Amino acid sequence: MKYNLLFLICITLNGCHKKMNTKNSDKKIIIAHRGASGYLPEHTPEAKIMAYAMNADFIEQDIVLSKDNIPIVIHDIYLDDVTDVSEKFPKRHREDNRFYEIDFTFKELKTLRVSERFMPETGEQVYKKNSKRERQL
Repeated sequence: MKYNLLFLICITLNGCHKKMNTKNSDKKIIIAHRGASGYLPEHTPEAKIMAYAMNADFIEQDIVLSKDNIPIVIHDIYLDDVTDVSEKFPKRHREDNRFYEIDFTFKELKTLRVSERFMPETGEQVYKKNSKRERQL
């Protein structure tokens, strides 16, 4: 586990490309927020691959720990609005009806399917395709 965490830290600190001298430079730095999250589900391997292919200088990542202290790359502490956790583990929510990463082992988390963010109450996608936001891009 120590080596996994060390590997994640090294990748985060080193970025995607060679070091850049930003002192006295007009070159803009591109940071992929959770990978190419405007195109693919955030923090997925596919979003990171696409960000790299789009020549991002750095990929920003969020890390939380599983129940067995394995670092997991995911934005929020909740699972219910980006995975199918309520279908696979329906009775594992807390009193606030939310499902937290810290309550699941790494093995359990690996069984979940990640999707675009949605409203757990309705199942409706938060960032709909063809939205005004997407058309502006």
